[in-house]
Amino acid sequence: MNRWEILVIVLLVGAVLVFGSGLFSNEEPLLSPSSPGLSMHFTMDAVEKNAYDLFKGGVSVKGVRGEAVCFDGSNDYIYLGRNSNLRENSQVTYMFWTKTSENEGGYVLGAGAKGGQGYGGVFLGQDEVSYVWTPSDPGRDTWAKSVDPYPFLTGVWTHVALTVDYAAEDIKIYVNGEDMGVRYTRNVVDATPVSKYNHNIPDSIGGRLINDKLNYFKGCLDDVFVVDRVLTLEEIKGYAFDLPGMGSLDNSCFAYY
Repeated sequence: MNRWEILVIVLLVGAVLVFGSGLFSNEEPLLSPSSPGLSMHFTMDAVEKNAYDLFKGGVSVKGVRGEAVCFDGSNDYIYLGRNSNLRENSQVTYMFWTKTSENEGGYVLGAGAKGGQGYGGVFLGQDEVSYVWTPSDPGRDTWAKSVDPYPFLTGVWTHVALTVDYAAEDIKIYVNGEDMGVRYTRNVVDATPVSKYNHNIPDSIGGRLINDKLNYFKGCLDDVFVVDRVLTLEEIKGYAFDLPGMGSLDNSCFAYY
């Protein structure tokens, strides 16, 4: 048996292990990790992009680490299926590198919704970062927006992180390791999202499905993390900028793409 035959067998076995687990099923929810840690990590490398049909378009370019994916804002996105790890967590940290040009941005990622925001999504504007969701009481959409404006420079990679703690009613937004402050569009009486809200609507990265319309993101993304706990600013800086002594989130990895 030559090395090419061995390689084919290894790839086939790997495909059976991955796809047989239901990880990419459109019907079954993704299971939570056994201990707090990494829920999702998209490296955005071309090998990863070409390996799975989760990626619906996008162009591979040079990124911060290896390669990144640029989304055209019209039909490119990553399909996460229903009940992904973007929802159903009482704590969550989102981290990603982004590069945009003038008049680009949009929903970077989010849980699918209809009739309200539910478990919410991350929105990137020209000079601000936002998180939007529907609290259970009152059941109306609430936006958490960065207080300090941060003009995203054209063609420059920028690191963005958001930490959400529903129980503590605390949301923090960081850009390049700086706390941007948070202002709310309305008073938050109970930050916990509506239970099982829109759980039959698919979640996505590179856009967000709201009221049967996919709102696309335009720009480039690299190294997208979703962590099912609130990371400290020191941890965020460590993982984003490869500071020594920070360990690895991948040690508790549940779904690594």
